[in-house]
Amino acid sequence: MDKIKKKELRKFYLRKRNSLTNRKKSNSKINLKILNFFKNMKHKTISGYCSVNGEVDPSLSLNTLSESGHSICLPIVVDKNKKLIFKYWNKKTPMEMGKFGILVPKSEEVKTPNYLLIPTLSFDMSKNRLGYGGGYYDRTLEYLKNKTNCFAIGLAFDEQLSQKLPTEKFDQKLDLIITQSMIVK
Repeated sequence: MDKIKKKELRKFYLRKRNSLTNRKKSNSKINLKILNFFKNMKHKTISGYCSVNGEVDPSLSLNTLSESGHSICLPIVVDKNKKLIFKYWNKKTPMEMGKFGILVPKSEEVKTPNYLLIPTLSFDMSKNRLGYGGGYYDRTLEYLKNKTNCFAIGLAFDEQLSQKLPTEKFDQKLDLIITQSMIVK
């Protein structure tokens, strides 16, 4: 039942996200909140992502964080049913097309992030996240939380808020969610 409901919710929130009219302004506000979150931290390894399908675009904050001494990495889908790997990135890193039409770094340097900026299709106030359904971030978060002290930050627009998302045993909660008007702790 939850799988069917999640599939319908994915379609609904993808359409909703793609129809946003104030995207540029909202995206700028979210990037400022990301920078504010990291302002008193030094030399962290932060995973971002290259946005697709109308996702929040964290590129402004990733560039700024990189220039201020943080190590930035981007996720790469290696294989179905596997966790993501992360490769070093800065604005000069050559990129190539990866799986699902997502740009990935050509870098050979694999990193383990302390912080992950994660795109969402939808979220709820309990910090549940609805993604695209591949389970890549769920597997990755489960692995990283057992191995390191990682912190997962979901990025979304206010319009992606759901009253309550259906969850399954393998779904990983986020530690924080940033939107243009709120931070869900």
